[in-house]
Amino acid sequence: MKELIQETLWRKASRIRKNNEGVDSMLWGPGLVFLKCMSHAFDRMFLELTLDEKKRLADKLLFIPKESHWEYVMERASHLGMGSVLDEAMEDIERFNPTVQKILPREYTSPDIRKDQLALFIKMLGDIPKEYFRTGEILQSVFGYFVRNYLSAGDKRQESICTPECIDKLAVAMVEPLKGKIFDPCCGVGSMLVESHAFILRKLHLANTSLKNLVKETDPMGLTDPADHIVYYGQESKLTNFRLCRMNLAIHGIDGTQVGWNNESSLDKDLHPGLNADHILCVPPLNSRYSEWMRYIVSHLATGGAAGVILSKDSLSDSSSVLEAAENRDDRLENPAGGARVNCIVTLPDHLFQSTGMSVCLWLLGRGKGQIAGAGKQDGDILLIDASSNIPGVPRKSRHEELSSAEIDEIAGTFRRWQAQNGDYKDVKGFCKSLDRKTIKRSRFNLAPERYV
Repeated sequence: MKELIQETLWRKASRIRKNNEGVDSMLWGPGLVFLKCMSHAFDRMFLELTLDEKKRLADKLLFIPKESHWEYVMERASHLGMGSVLDEAMEDIERFNPTVQKILPREYTSPDIRKDQLALFIKMLGDIPKEYFRTGEILQSVFGYFVRNYLSAGDKRQESICTPECIDKLAVAMVEPLKGKIFDPCCGVGSMLVESHAFILRKLHLANTSLKNLVKETDPMGLTDPADHIVYYGQESKLTNFRLCRMNLAIHGIDGTQVGWNNESSLDKDLHPGLNADHILCVPPLNSRYSEWMRYIVSHLATGGAAGVILSKDSLSDSSSVLEAAENRDDRLENPAGGARVNCIVTLPDHLFQSTGMSVCLWLLGRGKGQIAGAGKQDGDILLIDASSNIPGVPRKSRHEELSSAEIDEIAGTFRRWQAQNGDYKDVKGFCKSLDRKTIKRSRFNLAPERYV
């Protein structure tokens, strides 16, 4: 049902988008999904939850005034102008919720939007039975689906690149952000931060007692969960992407107040200069400045922290400078305690980025010996994984498909086995190899996994 709802709404939105190039179509569709999602979440909080559950969610959900609620807006819109009612509703939500001020779309009165098509889309969204939205999961997925499809469709004014969902999932599965400060310095529409949040919630669902212990001293009554003690940081240079990001975070109950915008990249104007993050996950612009991004990421990585960075495969042809930047030392055979280190490189299948066709790889970094990033079978080794073709035990049907959950689990599982000092890791021909630094130096620091596996 979720997939059917996504595709049906997207087809209608695409038709309206195609016929209305003058309006910022990146915002109006997700804005309507946002309004319906937050209205249902607000209803559920006050009508269905227990007192303790309300206390737990009170700071996570936006306050939706009666005049801005989806049902009330739809009732008023049948008598008044649809566009003006929607704009007023968005303005009221911003007025009551400072965290989304200047974020929500208020372009529904634009003459570039055909009102008959807008009304049809709203009717389609409104006709979806409420029972599908009791947990908010479907509307959250619809919002993400809209944003990814808009980016993939290519908005010339935004020049945005849509990061495939499987790449977000793989990076988060490898880094395992479970506590502290999570940072994405080029956060786009917030997909890495949202996936990190989902990862934490999945772990909580598995009743991870070590996570629950994080809040025993500060929360003896148990009214909050460990996810409340995570702080999400981010920076984005494209204004529309930033607004979508903040809506995306709000829909998922994530505090986005530490996610900021300016029209320069984090390299050129850092909004978080003093931040030491426990986990960094990002997809920098896939064209250049690899070494600069590595230095920036390492400068923000706390001791014991880990980072997952998606770069173009071109970064592997310049591995020496990128490795030196990541590890911040001239002699890459040394590994002083507390220093940053490249632990693993994973090459990914071609054509995952449909909008560019660019081939990418995942660099995994850690700071501090024996911390979350692990030390490998031998201190100083680097694990190289070639996931660009079939993965042993989970063959791909098509090179153009995204990575499956089974493939992501196998890649992450291989890394975990390699991390364990007494694990059962073994090199697998054609897939993975643990490489010592002397071999890397003899190969002139070429880190392309396919060269070795």
